[in-house]
Amino acid sequence: MTVIKKFFILEKEQRAFTHLVKNKIYEYNGILYGDIVINTILVKYFKNEFINNKNNFSDYWNEKIDEKTKLRTLTSNKIDVYFKNLNDYVNFIEYLKHCDDFNITKTISLNNQYNYLKNIYRLTRKIGYSFTTTGTILDLELNILLKLPVNQMLEPPFNKTIMITDLLIMTKNGPRISKNTGIPKIDKMNLVKKTLLYSKIIENICNLNTYILSTKYIKNTNNLYYDILQLMNNNWHIINSPLKKIKVDEKKTNCLICLDDIDNSENIIELNTTCKSILHEKCIKKYIHKKLEKDEEIICPLRQKIELNVDTNKIIDDILLKN
Repeated sequence: MTVIKKFFILEKEQRAFTHLVKNKIYEYNGILYGDIVINTILVKYFKNEFINNKNNFSDYWNEKIDEKTKLRTLTSNKIDVYFKNLNDYVNFIEYLKHCDDFNITKTISLNNQYNYLKNIYRLTRKIGYSFTTTGTILDLELNILLKLPVNQMLEPPFNKTIMITDLLIMTKNGPRISKNTGIPKIDKMNLVKKTLLYSKIIENICNLNTYILSTKYIKNTNNLYYDILQLMNNNWHIINSPLKKIKVDEKKTNCLICLDDIDNSENIIELNTTCKSILHEKCIKKYIHKKLEKDEEIICPLRQKIELNVDTNKIIDDILLKN
C-alpha cells in the first residue's frame, strides 16, 4: 500500500481511474482482453476471500493484513480493448479526446499486416495537488483495436490462442470464453462443456495456475519466454512449462550456469531438453533475460534445444476431468 502524504492510497486511486475507463468501454460495447481480464478475476476472488475471512474492510488496502489474499489490492495500468463496431470505436475515441477527467499525453496509431487498426493512448490523471502537497500522476495505457473490414465479426484472441488465459474476454456482462479461440475443440464445444471448461479455467486462474495451450501461432519463441518470465516473477505456475520446477534427490548436482551445488533449499528448474538440464531458478532467469536483451535464440546452456511439448486437446481434456 502506497500512501501519499496520508491523503490517499495510490493503488485505490489507480483502480478507480481504471474502473472509470472500463465503464466507458462497456458503454460503447468494447471487449476487454489480456491482463485486465485476468486481474479483474483475481481481484474479485481475493476480495471475496478477504471478506469471508472476517477482516475489517478498513484494512482492505493494507497488504500486511491477511497476506494470503493480498492480490485483492492488485491494480492495472494497461487496458486492451477491441471494438467490433466502427461507430462504437469512433464514439469512444471522441469520448477520450473530450473527457475532462484525464489528459491524453501520448498517442500512437498503427496499421499492421493483419488489417487491424490499433491506437495506443497514454492517459494521465493528476491527484492530490494542493497548495501544500505536490500530489502524483496516475498513468493508464490504453490499447484500442479495430478489425478491418468491420464486417468480419471476430473476437480476441482472433483464433490465435497461446496461453489458456487468452481464451477469456470480458464485456459489460462479465467474463466468458471467446467465440474465436482458434481451437476447434473449444470453438465447437457445446454449452454444457464450455461452461464447465470456463469454471475450470477460473479455478486455475484463482490458484495462479496456467498452461501453454497452443504453439501454432508462436512466430518467435523469445516472446513466449518473455511471458514465461513475467508469469514466474508474479508467482504463477505454468503447468506445462519448458522450465519445470523440481526437487532434487540427495545426490549432489551442479547448476550448469553458476556451477554451484544445487539443493532443495533453493528453487530449482529442470529444462525440457534431452539431457534434462538442472539449474537454479535465479540463474536461468538471468540467462534468459540476457538472451532476450540481445535478441538471441534461447537454448539450453549446453546448446540443446528446449522443447515445447504441447498437446492442446489433451490439455483441454485434463482440465475438464480434473477434480
